Amino acid sequence: MNGESTARGPQPCYVCHNHTEEHCAYCLLPLCSEHGQHIQPWFTRRQVLVCTPCQAQLEEIAQQEESL
Repeated sequence: MNGESTARGPQPCYVCHNHTEEHCAYCLLPLCSEHGQHIQPWFTRRQVLVCTPCQAQLEEIAQQEESL
């Protein structure tokens, strides 16, 4: 590698297919801010963008942990 960025540039959002440079913090699906949700994971101070399927999985995990 010569130190240049390896980013491929804007990709289509997995929902609306508008070009975006944002990705889900968990599964790396390209998504725009309209189709993602900003959350703050427990292990960081900054908010990250998460797609709908990953958000549903995170909610399910949180419910399972509460029931224990």
